Amino acid sequence: MNGLEYILSLYQVQHIELAEKLGIKKQNINLWIKGKQNIPKKYLPVLEGLFGINRSYFTKELTDIDKLEIQKEKLKQDLKTNC
Repeated sequence: MNGLEYILSLYQVQHIELAEKLGIKKQNINLWIKGKQNIPKKYLPVLEGLFGINRSYFTKELTDIDKLEIQKEKLKQDLKTNC
């Protein structure tokens, strides 16, 4: 599974929501997820800021270890929010 797809599902963010936050069309998000188009470099720092996940995870096929690292980051963020 590609990183962007996994992160969106983990954070329960719809493609349309992300597209609106980035000021682009939903179709662009779909192309990124399907691997038909690379995520433009200018959006990587924005994605990193939105999710608090290192930008390298958004553009690669994830291993099980990668998925665990992303889950760990999300848990840290959730704990900070709830404290």
